[in-house]
Amino acid sequence: MKIVQKIEADFRAAAIEFGRLSSLSSQSGAILTMTSGIAVDDLNWIWNKKSLTPDHNNEITKLKNHFRGLSLPFWWWVYPGGQSATTKKILQEQEFRFLKEVPCLAARLNASPGALSDQDKLEAVTINAVACREDLLLWELLSFRGFAMPRETEKQYSTFVNSWNVPANQHLRLFNAYAHGKPAASGLLLFHGKTAGIYFLSVLPECRGRGIGLALTAALLQYARKKDYQLCVLQSSEEGFSVYQRAGFRHYCSADIYVPADQL
Repeated sequence: MKIVQKIEADFRAAAIEFGRLSSLSSQSGAILTMTSGIAVDDLNWIWNKKSLTPDHNNEITKLKNHFRGLSLPFWWWVYPGGQSATTKKILQEQEFRFLKEVPCLAARLNASPGALSDQDKLEAVTINAVACREDLLLWELLSFRGFAMPRETEKQYSTFVNSWNVPANQHLRLFNAYAHGKPAASGLLLFHGKTAGIYFLSVLPECRGRGIGLALTAALLQYARKKDYQLCVLQSSEEGFSVYQRAGFRHYCSADIYVPADQL
Protein backbone atom coordinates (compact mmCIF):
# COMPACT_ATOMS: atom_id res chain seq x y z
CA MET A 1 0.00 0.00 0.00
CA LYS A 2 1.38 3.41 -0.97
CA ILE A 3 1.90 6.11 1.66
CA VAL A 4 -0.97 8.26 0.35
CA GLN A 5 -3.30 5.25 0.62
CA LYS A 6 -2.08 4.62 4.18
CA ILE A 7 -2.84 8.25 5.07
CA GLU A 8 -6.40 7.80 3.80
CA ALA A 9 -6.79 4.45 5.60
CA ASP A 10 -5.64 6.00 8.87
CA PHE A 11 -8.19 8.80 8.47
CA ARG A 12 -10.97 6.22 8.15
CA ALA A 13 -9.67 4.37 11.23
CA ALA A 14 -9.76 7.67 13.12
CA ALA A 15 -13.40 8.13 12.15
CA ILE A 16 -14.24 4.74 13.63
CA GLU A 17 -12.46 5.53 16.89
CA PHE A 18 -13.56 9.14 17.30
CA GLY A 19 -17.17 8.85 16.26
CA ARG A 20 -19.32 6.36 14.45
CA LEU A 21 -19.73 5.44 10.80
CA SER A 22 -23.24 6.69 10.15
CA SER A 23 -25.92 4.37 8.87
CA LEU A 24 -26.55 7.12 6.34
CA SER A 25 -23.26 6.36 4.63
CA SER A 26 -23.78 5.78 0.94
CA GLN A 27 -25.38 2.57 -0.22
CA SER A 28 -22.48 2.14 -2.63
CA GLY A 29 -19.94 2.54 0.20
CA ALA A 30 -18.31 5.45 -1.63
CA ILE A 31 -19.29 8.11 0.95
CA LEU A 32 -18.61 7.81 4.69
CA THR A 33 -19.37 10.04 7.66
CA MET A 34 -18.19 10.65 11.22
CA THR A 35 -20.42 12.37 13.74
CA SER A 36 -18.78 13.68 16.92
CA GLY A 37 -21.84 15.37 18.41
CA ILE A 38 -19.87 18.63 18.78
CA ALA A 39 -21.04 21.81 17.08
CA VAL A 40 -17.59 22.46 15.57
CA ASP A 41 -17.24 22.00 11.82
CA ASP A 42 -13.86 20.24 11.65
CA LEU A 43 -15.02 17.60 14.16
CA ASN A 44 -17.78 16.26 11.93
CA TRP A 45 -16.71 14.65 8.67
CA ILE A 46 -18.00 13.43 5.37
CA TRP A 47 -15.60 12.11 2.76
CA ASN A 48 -15.76 10.22 -0.50
CA LYS A 49 -13.50 7.20 -0.96
CA LYS A 50 -13.60 7.53 -4.74
CA SER A 51 -14.65 10.08 -7.35
CA LEU A 52 -18.27 11.19 -7.09
CA THR A 53 -20.71 10.63 -9.93
CA PRO A 54 -24.22 12.01 -10.60
CA ASP A 55 -25.58 8.78 -9.08
CA HIS A 56 -24.42 10.07 -5.66
CA ASN A 57 -26.54 13.24 -5.71
CA ASN A 58 -29.45 11.81 -3.69
CA GLU A 59 -27.06 10.41 -1.08
CA ILE A 60 -25.25 13.74 -0.77
CA THR A 61 -28.56 15.51 -0.19
CA LYS A 62 -29.54 12.98 2.51
CA LEU A 63 -26.23 13.42 4.30
CA LYS A 64 -26.47 17.22 4.24
CA ASN A 65 -29.97 17.00 5.69
CA HIS A 66 -28.75 14.52 8.31
CA PHE A 67 -26.19 16.98 9.70
CA ARG A 68 -28.64 19.87 9.48
CA GLY A 69 -31.14 17.84 11.48
CA LEU A 70 -28.50 17.37 14.17
CA SER A 71 -27.58 21.08 14.04
CA LEU A 72 -23.97 20.07 13.41
CA PRO A 73 -21.67 21.91 10.96
CA PHE A 74 -19.25 19.67 9.08
CA TRP A 75 -16.37 19.45 6.62
CA TRP A 76 -16.43 17.41 3.44
CA TRP A 77 -12.96 15.92 2.97
CA VAL A 78 -11.74 14.96 -0.50
CA TYR A 79 -8.53 12.94 -0.40
CA PRO A 80 -6.55 12.09 -3.55
CA GLY A 81 -8.51 8.86 -4.02
CA GLY A 82 -11.68 10.88 -4.49
CA GLN A 83 -10.35 13.98 -6.22
CA SER A 84 -11.50 14.64 -9.78
CA ALA A 85 -13.08 17.34 -11.91
CA THR A 86 -16.38 15.48 -11.60
CA THR A 87 -16.18 15.43 -7.78
CA LYS A 88 -15.53 19.17 -7.75
CA LYS A 89 -18.41 19.86 -10.15
CA ILE A 90 -20.92 17.75 -8.20
CA LEU A 91 -20.03 19.34 -4.86
CA GLN A 92 -20.35 22.80 -6.39
CA GLU A 93 -23.75 21.90 -7.85
CA GLN A 94 -24.76 20.67 -4.39
CA GLU A 95 -23.93 24.17 -3.08
CA PHE A 96 -20.67 23.28 -1.41
CA ARG A 97 -17.82 25.77 -1.45
CA PHE A 98 -14.10 25.05 -1.42
CA LEU A 99 -12.64 26.12 1.93
CA LYS A 100 -8.96 25.14 1.89
CA GLU A 101 -6.36 22.43 1.37
CA VAL A 102 -5.13 20.44 4.36
CA PRO A 103 -1.56 19.10 3.99
CA CYS A 104 -1.19 15.38 4.75
CA LEU A 105 2.23 14.44 6.10
CA ALA A 106 4.05 11.22 6.93
CA ALA A 107 7.29 10.15 8.58
CA ARG A 108 8.92 6.76 8.08
CA LEU A 109 9.71 5.26 11.47
CA ASN A 110 12.20 2.66 10.26
CA ALA A 111 14.67 5.45 9.50
CA SER A 112 16.96 6.87 12.16
CA PRO A 113 15.47 9.96 13.79
CA GLY A 114 17.13 13.15 12.68
CA ALA A 115 18.99 15.30 15.17
CA LEU A 116 17.44 18.60 16.12
CA SER A 117 19.34 21.67 15.02
CA ASP A 118 20.72 24.19 17.50
CA GLN A 119 17.74 26.40 16.64
CA ASP A 120 15.43 23.57 17.75
CA LYS A 121 16.99 22.90 21.13
CA LEU A 122 14.05 22.54 23.47
CA GLU A 123 13.30 23.84 26.91
CA ALA A 124 12.57 21.41 29.74
CA VAL A 125 9.50 19.48 28.58
CA THR A 126 8.12 16.38 30.30
CA ILE A 127 5.64 14.16 28.47
CA ASN A 128 3.43 11.62 30.22
CA ALA A 129 0.96 9.10 28.81
CA VAL A 130 -2.61 9.36 30.11
CA ALA A 131 -2.97 6.54 32.64
CA CYS A 132 -5.92 7.46 34.86
CA ARG A 133 -9.08 9.55 35.09
CA GLU A 134 -7.21 12.56 36.45
CA ASP A 135 -4.80 12.48 33.49
CA LEU A 136 -7.72 12.25 31.06
CA LEU A 137 -9.48 15.25 32.59
CA LEU A 138 -6.28 17.26 32.18
CA TRP A 139 -5.93 16.11 28.56
CA GLU A 140 -9.51 17.16 27.90
CA LEU A 141 -8.91 20.61 29.39
CA LEU A 142 -5.61 21.14 27.54
CA SER A 143 -7.00 20.14 24.16
CA PHE A 144 -10.20 22.13 24.62
CA ARG A 145 -8.23 25.27 25.44
CA GLY A 146 -5.48 24.55 22.94
CA PHE A 147 -7.98 24.42 20.07
CA ALA A 148 -9.92 27.42 21.41
CA MET A 149 -13.24 25.62 21.17
CA PRO A 150 -16.44 27.57 21.87
CA ARG A 151 -17.35 27.47 25.55
CA GLU A 152 -20.86 26.29 24.76
CA THR A 153 -19.43 23.05 23.33
CA GLU A 154 -17.60 22.06 26.52
CA LYS A 155 -20.11 19.38 27.57
CA GLN A 156 -20.30 18.02 24.03
CA TYR A 157 -16.52 17.76 23.89
CA SER A 158 -16.37 16.01 27.26
CA THR A 159 -18.91 13.41 26.10
CA PHE A 160 -16.91 12.93 22.90
CA VAL A 161 -13.57 12.38 24.66
CA ASN A 162 -15.06 10.05 27.28
CA SER A 163 -16.56 7.84 24.57
CA TRP A 164 -13.03 6.71 23.59
CA ASN A 165 -12.68 4.46 26.67
CA VAL A 166 -9.17 5.69 27.49
CA PRO A 167 -6.79 4.34 28.78
CA ALA A 168 -8.31 0.88 28.19
CA ASN A 169 -8.64 1.46 24.42
CA GLN A 170 -5.63 -0.23 22.80
CA HIS A 171 -6.03 1.77 19.58
CA LEU A 172 -5.45 5.14 21.26
CA ARG A 173 -2.70 6.56 23.43
CA LEU A 174 -3.10 10.07 24.86
CA PHE A 175 -0.27 12.30 26.13
CA ASN A 176 0.07 15.43 28.26
CA ALA A 177 3.11 17.69 28.01
CA TYR A 178 4.46 19.85 30.82
CA ALA A 179 6.88 22.77 30.49
CA HIS A 180 8.86 23.34 33.68
CA GLY A 181 6.27 21.31 35.54
CA LYS A 182 3.22 23.18 34.27
CA PRO A 183 0.64 21.64 31.85
CA ALA A 184 1.25 23.07 28.39
CA ALA A 185 0.15 20.77 25.55
CA SER A 186 -1.62 17.56 24.60
CA GLY A 187 -1.84 15.10 21.72
CA LEU A 188 -2.66 11.51 20.89
CA LEU A 189 -1.57 8.57 18.78
CA LEU A 190 -4.04 6.36 16.93
CA PHE A 191 -2.81 2.91 15.88
CA HIS A 192 -4.02 1.21 12.70
CA GLY A 193 -2.14 -1.72 11.22
CA LYS A 194 1.52 -0.70 11.18
CA THR A 195 0.65 3.00 11.01
CA ALA A 196 0.41 5.50 13.88
CA GLY A 197 -1.55 8.70 13.36
CA ILE A 198 -1.07 11.92 15.32
CA TYR A 199 -4.32 13.73 16.13
CA PHE A 200 -5.51 16.50 18.45
CA LEU A 201 -2.04 17.93 19.02
CA SER A 202 -2.32 21.40 20.50
CA VAL A 203 -0.37 23.81 22.69
CA LEU A 204 -1.92 26.31 25.08
CA PRO A 205 -1.85 29.84 23.60
CA GLU A 206 0.36 31.20 26.37
CA CYS A 207 2.90 28.39 25.84
CA ARG A 208 3.41 28.69 22.08
CA GLY A 209 6.66 29.66 20.39
CA ARG A 210 8.82 27.80 22.91
CA GLY A 211 9.37 24.49 21.11
CA ILE A 212 6.81 22.56 23.18
CA GLY A 213 4.83 21.40 20.15
CA LEU A 214 8.03 20.15 18.52
CA ALA A 215 9.06 18.33 21.69
CA LEU A 216 5.67 16.63 21.93
CA THR A 217 5.72 15.65 18.25
CA ALA A 218 9.20 14.17 18.61
CA ALA A 219 8.10 12.22 21.69
CA LEU A 220 5.08 10.77 19.90
CA LEU A 221 7.27 9.68 16.99
CA GLN A 222 9.69 8.04 19.39
CA TYR A 223 6.87 6.24 21.20
CA ALA A 224 5.48 4.87 17.92
CA ARG A 225 8.97 3.87 16.78
CA LYS A 226 9.62 1.91 20.00
CA LYS A 227 6.32 0.09 19.49
CA ASP A 228 7.57 -1.01 16.04
CA TYR A 229 5.15 1.01 13.93
CA GLN A 230 6.50 1.68 10.46
CA LEU A 231 4.85 4.98 9.57
CA CYS A 232 3.43 8.01 11.35
CA VAL A 233 0.89 10.24 9.59
CA LEU A 234 -1.03 13.42 10.30
CA GLN A 235 -3.11 16.20 8.79
CA SER A 236 -1.39 19.53 9.40
CA SER A 237 -2.67 22.96 10.24
CA GLU A 238 -0.99 25.90 8.55
CA GLU A 239 0.59 26.90 11.85
CA GLY A 240 1.99 23.45 12.58
CA PHE A 241 3.38 22.65 9.12
CA SER A 242 6.96 23.87 9.71
CA VAL A 243 7.05 22.25 13.15
CA TYR A 244 6.18 18.85 11.70
CA GLN A 245 8.75 19.25 8.94
CA ARG A 246 11.45 19.92 11.53
CA ALA A 247 10.33 16.78 13.36
CA GLY A 248 10.95 14.71 10.22
CA PHE A 249 7.61 14.66 8.39
CA ARG A 250 7.26 15.02 4.61
CA HIS A 251 4.31 16.42 2.68
CA TYR A 252 2.84 13.61 0.54
CA CYS A 253 -0.58 14.93 -0.50
CA SER A 254 -3.36 17.32 0.43
CA ALA A 255 -7.04 16.88 1.20
CA ASP A 256 -9.50 19.40 -0.25
CA ILE A 257 -12.04 20.71 2.26
CA TYR A 258 -15.53 21.75 1.19
CA VAL A 259 -18.34 23.14 3.32
CA PRO A 260 -21.98 23.91 2.61
CA ALA A 261 -22.37 27.48 1.39
CA ASP A 262 -24.61 28.33 4.35
CA GLN A 263 -21.75 27.51 6.77
CA LEU A 264 -19.52 30.27 5.39
